Amino acid sequence: MSRGIASEFQRLFGQVDELKRQGGRVGQVLELRSDQRRLYYLISKEKSYQKPTYRTVWEALLDLREKLLTANVLKLAIPRLACGRDGLDWRIIRNMLEVLSRFVYEDNVHDGYWLKLGISKSDPLQEKRNDLLSRLTWEPTDRFFIKKGPEPIDGHLLAFLRIFNMNEEQLDHWLLTTPLDQLENSKCILDSELDKKVWKFLQTRLKLLQALYKTSLQEDIEILKRKDLTNNTRLAIRMRMSEKMIFEDALQYVNRRISENEK
Repeated sequence: MSRGIASEFQRLFGQVDELKRQGGRVGQVLELRSDQRRLYYLISKEKSYQKPTYRTVWEALLDLREKLLTANVLKLAIPRLACGRDGLDWRIIRNMLEVLSRFVYEDNVHDGYWLKLGISKSDPLQEKRNDLLSRLTWEPTDRFFIKKGPEPIDGHLLAFLRIFNMNEEQLDHWLLTTPLDQLENSKCILDSELDKKVWKFLQTRLKLLQALYKTSLQEDIEILKRKDLTNNTRLAIRMRMSEKMIFEDALQYVNRRISENEK
């Protein structure tokens, strides 16, 4: 357990010492009880500075399932395991969860889509963009979480897109500006043309992601009415629909921002 996670776990649950006492190995799950709840800690890496793998997460999830069945647990809140800075793809992790449980978390407020973006090495302004990103302690290539719900675009993604779309004059201005975290604020005053470029870029990217699917959301709804589908096929379609709804909500949000800029 890293210091950051240990600190957060201690703040929320106050039982880090008990976890350390239990020990455990990679692929196992430690269990705590607190305020009539069961808390499960999945061990997916050996050292705090290492990254988990899909194999170690899968092994831990198998152990978790056995513990849930033994304890007859009926409800479980699950965060985005091993995603974010750990770098694993939430779609794959969610697929693991759904294969193990045979359930699609359609109303999961933590659901979303990890979008990978990066500064091209052929970009003539690459050096200045990377310099600005480094001052925010960010990498030139990263994953950004498009959240489910009415506010899908967070400050991290917004700031990256702003830097990604700046011209040289704008980059020079922000390289001399502090604090840079202003760029994460949706109310930060920017050149109107830059703001338009940001939302148009995201609109195009979301439409490209939608175009990767061979069926529309409405077509999936009709397919699910068929009686000859296997359980696994139904599961795959519902997972696909969940992603499409995330894109649809995000696109509606982006379209509203574009309309507001055009007024």
